[in-house]
Formats: sequence, C-alpha cells, structure tokens
Amino acid sequence: MESHIDRILNGEFVYDHPFLDFPEKKLELTVFSDESTEGEFSVLSDDEGTINGTIATSDPRMKCDKVSLEKGRADIHYVFNARGLEEGQVVKGNICVISEEGEYKLPFSVSVSLKYPDSSQGPIKNLFHFTNLARNHFNEAVNIFYSPEMINIFHTNDLRFRNLYRAFSVYPGSGVNVEEFLIAVHKKSPVIFTVDPDSAAFNCDSPETGEIRIRKSGWGYIRISVKTEGRFIRVEKDLLLEKDFDGDTVILRYKIDREALHRGKNIGAIYLRSFSSEIRFKVTADMSEESESSGVMAVIRRNQHIARLMETHIDFRLKKKDLAGFCHDAAEICEKMTDEDSRDLLPRLITAHI
Repeated sequence: MESHIDRILNGEFVYDHPFLDFPEKKLELTVFSDESTEGEFSVLSDDEGTINGTIATSDPRMKCDKVSLEKGRADIHYVFNARGLEEGQVVKGNICVISEEGEYKLPFSVSVSLKYPDSSQGPIKNLFHFTNLARNHFNEAVNIFYSPEMINIFHTNDLRFRNLYRAFSVYPGSGVNVEEFLIAVHKKSPVIFTVDPDSAAFNCDSPETGEIRIRKSGWGYIRISVKTEGRFIRVEKDLLLEKDFDGDTVILRYKIDREALHRGKNIGAIYLRSFSSEIRFKVTADMSEESESSGVMAVIRRNQHIARLMETHIDFRLKKKDLAGFCHDAAEICEKMTDEDSRDLLPRLITAHI
C-alpha cells in the first residue's frame, strides 16, 4: 500500500489494473462427519509481476493459506473441518481474496455425509444392506461389524437398534455375536441342524466305522464342536465350520475302537454342539456274542501263559535255570500276554519285578 502512495505522490499513475480470475467458479465439496477435507484452487492474473494479498473466509471452518501471485498464477491450499457437523448439513460461504488489485469472492458449498462401511457389495448404509452381505459373505460381514463406521448405519428406522449393536460389538472378531445380533433384530432365524441317522448300533460282526450326515437349514454363523462320551468312539473331526459343508450337508465319520470295548453292552454318544442347540447321537456296541466264543479262548490262553510262568519260576528256584535264563523266558511270556490283551496288568507287574 505504501508503494502505491509513493507512486501517486511522484505522479506515477497506473490506468490499467491487472484482473484476477478463478478457473473454478465455485467449490463444491463433500466431507464425512467429524473429518476434514482439503484441496487447492487457483487464482490467475494477466500481470506477469508479483501481486500480494490476503484471504478471508465467511466461515471459520474454512482455512486458507496466504496468496502471493508470481508470474500470473497462485495455487492456494484450503482445509475444511467438519468436526461437530451432522449428516445432511450443508455449509455455504465465500472465500474472499483481498489483493493489491481488488477484492474477489469465490463461493463454496460443503455437504456433510456419514462415512459408511464399504464392502464387496458396495456401501453398507442400513441393516438391510448388512443382512444381505451376511447372507452371502458372512466372514466379510463379521469384519465390517466391528469397524468404526458400522455405528453410522443406525439411523431412521434402525436407530432403535444402536444400543443393542454397542452391546454385541464389545469383543471384536466374534462371529457368534454377529449371529445373535441379527437374530435379536429379527433379520434372520437361528441355523437348525438335523442328523441322519439319529443313532447307531454295533455288534461283534459289524464294521468298525460309521458316519453321520448332518444337514443345516438357514444361513449364518456355523461352528459345531464334536465331543464323545465313551472311550471306544473315535471321531474324524472335533470341530465343524462353514467351510466343511458341501451345500447344506456335511459327513462326520467315526470309528469304533474294539480294544476299548468291554464284554457286554457298551453305551456311548457323540455330541454336536452349536451356540444355539445340541444334538446327542447315541452309539451302542454289543459284544455279548463275542464274549461267548473269543472271550473264553482269551481266558484259556491267559491261563496257559500263567502256567508257563510258574514252570519257569520253579525251574529257576530248583536251579535248573540261571537268573539270566529265567528273566529271558519270563519276559518273552509277558510280551505275548501283553500283545494279546494290552489292558492286562499282570504281565506289566511281572516285567517290572524281573
């Protein structure tokens, strides 16, 4: 300003003033609630010299850098802070460029929107969108359920479920919580499981393996723990997940361990437990027929081995065998007894003694 006054006092008058121009006639911006957006706009001049000035805005949320035009152009950086604004609000105002060559205004309009979760099916803006995602890509829905943007989908008709969502989203990563939340807001029904057959019976002539056909109805979180009751049952898997299902069906195979069976009727079960239900699959193995034939022969063979042990011990005590020969023969007999019946404690005790 002082330089202008000095030129006027010295009789130097400028009749042609440079003109400032904005390539963008208006700034139209979109910003997420409680976030900031920034960018640049240009100011052009037909004067190749340097023009200084300052910038003022009609709204304190809009901040701009100082302007200095060199060689006829200036790129001015701006930042708009939307902290405290809610979805749907629109902030309008002007950016005033006050320079040596006059005052110019650049209008701006900022629309505030909520930041919604993004998914493979597009933005999730309400519970309807989220339910469709969970139906088709449940694992992806679990990840989105615990994202910071998820809270923003609860508006208008879904606003009443916001506190329920906050309760179920306390522990990140839990698929069970997502399942229970969708059931609580009446967007789905629990997954129901059925088995075919519902029980199994074995005898001494039956094969040692069996299978359970498990069917599910509905969609959602699937995690079935498999537990057994009875030492004679061995299952192929102790956990079933969604990836194990072929469509709506999965086959669970199991085996009967005959070495763990006792004489008579053996009763056990396979338990299938999900977070909402439990199925008990009864398994019986009747070894009564086997006890009448092979069981009697096993007792006869055991008595024969015991008799041989007694004979070996008598020969040792009468000094017909030395200690090394007695230990060798006794260990050999005990090994045969163990091979025939691994549950027999007598050969183990004798082996420990010798």
